Amino acid sequence: MEKLKSRKLWVLIGTIIIALVNGYWELNIDPEIIWTVVGLAGVYLVGQSAADLGKELSNKTVRNETILPNIPTPEQLEEFQEQAGRIAAKQDEITAGLPKG
Repeated sequence: MEKLKSRKLWVLIGTIIIALVNGYWELNIDPEIIWTVVGLAGVYLVGQSAADLGKELSNKTVRNETILPNIPTPEQLEEFQEQAGRIAAKQDEITAGLPKG
């Protein structure tokens, strides 16, 4: 029932009705006007959806598992850097023994 109170839903329904009624009963509304209404409705729906998403995300923390599940902790980053240093040193050691050229 909450969904029926959604302005986005009613904008979508109204836009579809305008387009269908004009086409079915041939009201002779200029197609440019119809496409303008459809375009404005589309822009409104996308903008409102982005605003709703922004509100939803602002209510959650950055490290929330549902938003960013694989962000390493600072400790994990430090461990990765140490591992990368050891790997680079091992690569240097291996390549140092190879003939050049």
